[in-house]
Amino acid sequence: MKNYNVSYIIKIEYNWIPHILNSLKDLEEKISNFKAKHMHPHKSEKALKSSGVYVITELIASIGLGALIGYQLDQYFSTHALFLFIFIILGLISSLYNIYIKLK
Repeated sequence: MKNYNVSYIIKIEYNWIPHILNSLKDLEEKISNFKAKHMHPHKSEKALKSSGVYVITELIASIGLGALIGYQLDQYFSTHALFLFIFIILGLISSLYNIYIKLK
């Protein structure tokens, strides 16, 4: 078993510290550049208004389409509002999911 000098080992480990610190600084710089490039600033008032229009349109379209499909299936299978209720709920769920994804 080799006998190492403790001061030599400390020098080796100490020589790695500046390299690690430089790597961390580079990483911080890359992260800040990424955030500046990909993170959106606060939405303007116009964007918020258009988001409101999107929300209303999405709700009306999805629930309306679900109601139409449910009504047609009720007519075809001679059921009383079973499919209408199911597809309205599915339309509501899908519209809320789409709104969540859009405004996220």
